[in-house]
Amino acid sequence: MEESVQGITNQHYQWDRDRSLREVERLEGELDRERRNEASLQTHLRELRELETRLYERRFGNYEGTAQQIAIRITTEQTSHGWLKTRPAPEAEPPLCDAECLELLALLRDRSLDNAAEKPWTPVDPRLFPSTEDFSLLARAEREAQTAWWAMETQRKHPAFPALRTALPEEAAAHRQSS
Repeated sequence: MEESVQGITNQHYQWDRDRSLREVERLEGELDRERRNEASLQTHLRELRELETRLYERRFGNYEGTAQQIAIRITTEQTSHGWLKTRPAPEAEPPLCDAECLELLALLRDRSLDNAAEKPWTPVDPRLFPSTEDFSLLARAEREAQTAWWAMETQRKHPAFPALRTALPEEAAAHRQSS
């Protein structure tokens, strides 16, 4: 009993009110920070759960459903789209320029894939597609041809152009030689 009284007496004489108040303030601040962190984590978790259950409507093609449902479908269809595995080297030039990508996007948006799914069709064998290198060469050749076409615009506006355009190759060659 004497030891208990001695302990209580020591605690009483060693107690520092200011130090205790600072410790209470520090612990309250720490508790507030942890509560805010927990609330932030709860919000993030709720957002993640909402993403898992969010239904994505059909836009292009016929992919719709939750992100998980779409991912499962893409995974099961991966074998039929195996040719998409080709990855160009990071330093390689893209096979399509920005304008060509926009043109492709416009074509894809213009054509309803939903209607195509209703019609019987046979998918093309991926082995029949050109290699990425050949495709890149073909795209580059098309780009160069378009550049040449636009470079000749003033010649196409010449009054003699329609006649030369419809002329037989021999007539055009004769005309070039006479000029």
